Amino acid sequence: MTRRYAKPFEAGSLFRDYPTGFNVFPIAKLQNGCLLILQKLSALGGEARGRKVVISLSPGWFFERVKADAESYAGNFSPLHASELAFGGGLSLELRSAAARRMLDYPGTLGRRPLTRFALEQLAAGGAWRTGLYWACLPLGWVQTLVLRLQDHWEMLALLRQRTDLDPDPPRLAATLDWPALLDEAEADYAAHSASNPFGIDDQTWRLNFEGRPDALGDDTRFWLRKRLLHDGGEWTDLDLLLRGLRELGAHALLVSLPINGAYFESHDLDRAARKVYYDRVRAAAARQAIASFDFEDHDTDSHFGMDPWAHLSPKGWVFYDRALDDFYHGRL
Repeated sequence: MTRRYAKPFEAGSLFRDYPTGFNVFPIAKLQNGCLLILQKLSALGGEARGRKVVISLSPGWFFERVKADAESYAGNFSPLHASELAFGGGLSLELRSAAARRMLDYPGTLGRRPLTRFALEQLAAGGAWRTGLYWACLPLGWVQTLVLRLQDHWEMLALLRQRTDLDPDPPRLAATLDWPALLDEAEADYAAHSASNPFGIDDQTWRLNFEGRPDALGDDTRFWLRKRLLHDGGEWTDLDLLLRGLRELGAHALLVSLPINGAYFESHDLDRAARKVYYDRVRAAAARQAIASFDFEDHDTDSHFGMDPWAHLSPKGWVFYDRALDDFYHGRL
């Protein structure tokens, strides 16, 4: 979620004209998660090697669910990406087997895709016999993936033919980004939109979701927040799979974790020690796969870094995030 006043500070807007030599190509959808991102990346195969890839984590993925709910997963599911993961050569057999076990937790997405489901079942089961069955169906899988890929290319071509506003040679306007001045502008801008509450939450979001509801989280929710921070399954498993995939694909990757809105959750009994579990686990997951990581834990109690308890960035937060991207691209991070 981004309010109109935050648009100028978004990475897509700030870097649109390549001021420091690059632009960003964001790929984000509501309720996306690590398992789906892994499937998208697996479709790139060798094209990911050496490319700069930034993975942004939202703490809410780890607070709100042990695993993504089936409806959200299905809404973001791509038959092509799933087929690429099952039959492509970009990932090791061990990693594909581990991913297959998680993908089979969402059988509704595979009901009309018997070949992909069969391959995932064999990968998940393992053993000589089941692995042999997987290798036997591999040529059919390649044909299926090729057909899906051609369909995808055709639909993209049709879309491009309809668009008349696309510039094949976008402007590249070199500029010096004055980060302190941008930060001052962003802070002043957001202050006018978050004066209704002590947590730095956007005024409109506060009125719609929190005003007059002092216990918006509730005791049950607080219990599950703590339990899921410590739980070893679900999104934590998927994060590990995603980072293993980035390493195997050879991407030049950075894992960025947005901060928890500590000011808000502190008032709802999720104390600093409990919140630190999240940051420590993210850093440890990245270290296991030798993936660079960067988090904003030092902004955990900065009430104006985000615009709600769900880690959507405020204008100020975007400036810090943008600078991290700029430093990563230019090797300064």
